[in-house]
Amino acid sequence: MGRMDGEMQRIAIMQEYGWTYEQFQNTPHYVIALIIEKMKRDRKRQELASKKT
Repeated sequence: MGRMDGEMQRIAIMQEYGWTYEQFQNTPHYVIALIIEKMKRDRKRQELASKKT
């Protein structure tokens, strides 16, 4: 998937959690930051797993 800019991160989060734009906007910034960090770690874990096989 590669690096995502801010707009693509918003869309990915909204899609993953089934949120509307308003729900995204009303979510505290620290929660969004945690979700982004989790997405990065999950992606890295997937990349490492695919290299092992």
